Amino acid sequence: MNYQDERRSFMKKMALGSLGISALAMQNKLKLMQSAFAAGTYSSLTDHKSLVCVFLYGGNDAFNMFVPYETTAYDNYANIRKNLAIPRDSLVPVSGGENSFHPSMAQSAALYDQGKLALVSNVGTLYEPVTRAQILDHTAVLPPDLYSHSHQQEIWQTGLSHAIGVDNSGWGGRMADLLMDANSNPVLPPTFTLHGNNFWQMGDLSEPLAVSPWYGVSKFDFYDETDSPARHSTWQQMLAISRNHILGSHLASTTTDAITRLGALRDAYLNSPTLQTPYNPNSKLSRELHAVAKLIAIRQTLGLKRQIFFVAIGGFDTHSEQLTIHSERLAELDSALQSFYQMTQELGVEDTVTTFTASEFGRSLTINGDGTDHAWGSHALIMGGDVAGGRIIGELPAYELGGPDDVKDDGRFIPKIATDQYGATLARWMDLDDSDLNAVFPHLANFSVRDLGFFNSAADSDNDGVPDQLDNCPTTSNSSQANNDGDAQGDACDSDDDNDGMNDEWETAHGFDPFDAADKNLDPDQDGFTNLQESRFGSDPHVFDTDNDNNGIPDSVDKRRRGALPAIIDLVLNQKGPG
Repeated sequence: MNYQDERRSFMKKMALGSLGISALAMQNKLKLMQSAFAAGTYSSLTDHKSLVCVFLYGGNDAFNMFVPYETTAYDNYANIRKNLAIPRDSLVPVSGGENSFHPSMAQSAALYDQGKLALVSNVGTLYEPVTRAQILDHTAVLPPDLYSHSHQQEIWQTGLSHAIGVDNSGWGGRMADLLMDANSNPVLPPTFTLHGNNFWQMGDLSEPLAVSPWYGVSKFDFYDETDSPARHSTWQQMLAISRNHILGSHLASTTTDAITRLGALRDAYLNSPTLQTPYNPNSKLSRELHAVAKLIAIRQTLGLKRQIFFVAIGGFDTHSEQLTIHSERLAELDSALQSFYQMTQELGVEDTVTTFTASEFGRSLTINGDGTDHAWGSHALIMGGDVAGGRIIGELPAYELGGPDDVKDDGRFIPKIATDQYGATLARWMDLDDSDLNAVFPHLANFSVRDLGFFNSAADSDNDGVPDQLDNCPTTSNSSQANNDGDAQGDACDSDDDNDGMNDEWETAHGFDPFDAADKNLDPDQDGFTNLQESRFGSDPHVFDTDNDNNGIPDSVDKRRRGALPAIIDLVLNQKGPG
């Protein structure tokens, strides 16, 4: 190795190592400060769970990633998207043909159909629920700099609303602060980054440990005993020197500590099992997720019951040449997600690893030539064995320019799910107590739904495979979620499936279709009373009723009511008593 190569190698290893020193030094700080917190909150956790964030830098165009497939809905989409619309015959349909994935995401579509991947619809940065009317009359509380890459990346990853650019902690890091107690090895953080610095993993008390997808976990070249015994010996002597200055002493002890811990992590990483699942070594994202799988494989050796990982892929800022560029990015994402899920299956941890995507914002439904502009709400993907997949979490926005979901009139959609709600659902799956969620997600209290219910392990009272949070009949088995009238109740528990005002049992008993709302206006006995009126009177719709006093009530009902009146009067008098 020549001098220039050696210098580059030294700088590269030093960059990786310096983050390691910083992270591990913060763990010392954590140990010193833990006494200020209630001890043992999460120490009783015995199982393993890992959370993997895949950040799509640039602003993913989710509206070409997940496309309406039903003919009328697709035609509306294509009319707005014009030359950027994905041809319908190339899309990969899911959801019984209502929607579809981009042709570059066939493997993700397969995971969706297998129930291992779900789509979280129209999620974005929000401090509180917002409507179009509030935005137009300037009463809405909005995140600052909505269409700025750097600002929205920071807000998405931190979940905080104070000044942009301040040294913020991220909600992944704040989770890590709390979950440190779950890990039996106090010298390693639960957070690992495979894609360099990020706000998401920065805690108030912890920082992520950097691992290179190319070089793994590095020792320090300048300290490597094998490469240079003399230099190694010199460093040992320097670090062992007694120092009177507190900062010098602290630096020496921290460096020694970091070298020891990184060495142990490196040895465990190098000895991790060789994964047989194929992946694309030319894709940086695939390499990052492969490294994540290796770190999960050595979790027991490292004493880590909770792990939080960050990987990323860029190139989603598609102002031009979108059809080509976006297709390439989605293909790389699709391949990486599929191979990583297979790796978790190989390791037998698919049910305890959840992978989710995020992007700073979505893109406009309208186009600007051969690209799209920055927008707001977007769709995210969540993948894992415990994910209640094959479904859309939330509601897809109305593809209507100037409609109720549009900020103005160019298809920049207002999010309906806040990043706090998205993150809180993931945090609860990681077993954070509900009482800790407001500290991790400071705006969560502004939203009525704290858990989006996209995990199979979430409460499922009727055991129909649909979590209560998503179930339109939470106490009545209804796995198909059939809902004829589109109201809040599924057919299995809805007493009026066609929403025509007539009870289903009454309609069935009298030979009417409980799924046909039009029959409420019929009058089969030709007595002037419709089926809806007969159902409310409790009269027989097939028996002609007279109305001799013209009070709008069948005589049979009048007679029944008059017959009941004396008994009601006697009851009232008896309750009132004599005198």
